[in-house]
Amino acid sequence: MNVLSTVRMKVTLLPTKLNQDHRPILFDDTEAEAAVRIFKALSDETRVRTLSILTMNKDYCVSDIASMLKMDISRISHQLTKLEDLGFIRRRKSGKNAYYRISDDCIRSILGRAKEHVAGI
Repeated sequence: MNVLSTVRMKVTLLPTKLNQDHRPILFDDTEAEAAVRIFKALSDETRVRTLSILTMNKDYCVSDIASMLKMDISRISHQLTKLEDLGFIRRRKSGKNAYYRISDDCIRSILGRAKEHVAGI
């Protein structure tokens, strides 16, 4: 096989992969409304950074997250409540403390894709 036939073979295979990755994504009204709620939730830097911490597969209490982000506990607590209400995270009580963990693999995937996109991967 010469170089030209190798190039032709790669060109022939390329559209197949592109078609799989770039298929149309059409939303009906209800789906569009739900997608907007997701994107609105992810439009806040504190929520995105909080979710990124929670992707580390460990439970974190509010004070841990606040310390990592160098923010007030009340601000983080407020954002965690919003994320929990949306079903992105779940809370586990242990004594007086509440521990949080990401509970939606779709949100984890969206965060991963966003990270790849901004990192130029």
